[in-house]
Amino acid sequence: MLRIAICDEQGNSRREMYDFLTDLWSKDHIQAAIRVFEEMNNLLEQYKKEEFHIIFLGFHADKPEKVQAAEKLRALDDDQCMVFFSDSRKFALKSQEVYASGYLLLPLERSKAEALLCRLIRREFPQADKSFEIKMKKECRRIPYHDILYMESQNRIVMIHQLDGAVYQIYDKLNRVEQSLKDSRFLRCQQSFLINMEHVKEVNTKFLLATGISIPIRRGQVRQIRDIYYQYLMNQK
Repeated sequence: MLRIAICDEQGNSRREMYDFLTDLWSKDHIQAAIRVFEEMNNLLEQYKKEEFHIIFLGFHADKPEKVQAAEKLRALDDDQCMVFFSDSRKFALKSQEVYASGYLLLPLERSKAEALLCRLIRREFPQADKSFEIKMKKECRRIPYHDILYMESQNRIVMIHQLDGAVYQIYDKLNRVEQSLKDSRFLRCQQSFLINMEHVKEVNTKFLLATGISIPIRRGQVRQIRDIYYQYLMNQK
């Protein structure tokens, strides 16, 4: 479970961030415990007793002294993951100076905020990443999205190929599986193949994946599909 702290003296922006995080992670089936602080001193005091995976710090033009508190947090732990959020760009440079992992502008632009946090979770906390549930004869299994290399459809069977070489089979249609994933890292590059773009090594007329396997691209749509992949790479920066 992720342990999250939100610190912001302004109630409206504090509530906006809390509602956004709870809604996003509930939808993605990510378990998170969120602690909310109004005063930075209270957060710093609690920080001595409790570890937080991510700390969201709200900054406002009338409270510049909060920057010093962010510097204290960084001094306490070089690896602490922090995300700044503010109604101004004024603190963007300071966020870089304390090596914050992101900067979100208020009011939140949901698509950009989701992209930042999903990327952050995958990079820093892969164990908390979204997962795909499959039902087999005697059990249900959850496969983290990151572990999925590609999926292949044959008749009414979908084969899920993992990074470690394991393969699971489910009776379903690839169209329905694709719709259930709802994640930008997955690309339907051909009628029978769905790839995880996280694991693409290079692309030409086919996708070369990290394990060395080549996946075909739909004829007549090579350029459009490559453009989708290139846009995905841009969004990860």
